Order: sequence, then C-alpha cells, then structure tokens
Amino acid sequence: MATEQVPAMGRIVVYHHDETVHNPATESPAIIQAVREEPPSVRLFVFAQGGAMLVEGVLEVEEPGQWSWPVPVNVPPPAPVRKG
Repeated sequence: MATEQVPAMGRIVVYHHDETVHNPATESPAIIQAVREEPPSVRLFVFAQGGAMLVEGVLEVEEPGQWSWPVPVNVPPPAPVRKG
C-alpha cells in the first residue's frame, strides 16, 4: 500500500530544467526549502551541474521548470547476520 508523499522542508525531489537554464542535464536533485499553501508551490535549492541555484514558486508537475518526486528504489533488506 503506497502512501501519498507530502512536500515538506528538507525533502529531496527532482527539478526538471527548462530551456532558459544553460545546463546539459535535464534533471537535477533539489531540496525543498519552503512550502507555500496558496498557491501550492515550493522554493527549491537545486544542485545543478553548473552550480547551485534557488528557484521560487515551483509546482509539482513533471514539466520543464517544475519538480517531481524521485523514482522509488527498492532496496533489499539486509541479510541476517550469522553467528558462530
């Protein structure tokens, strides 16, 4: 059962670059710095390939200039420790 993710300060997300940014990558990791209720948007600190940047008023949409949640990674549980 999947739970809905909620934007909050400190959460890691993916920023989708728009055409105005001179960055060879199309996506970069970002950290949510603040959440606005109205309109619902966030302020992101983006770790771009050419340097870091602060972006205001970003919406949760997989479109250029916006953000989305990272793809979940299934990590297997650790192997049991054998004693003896």
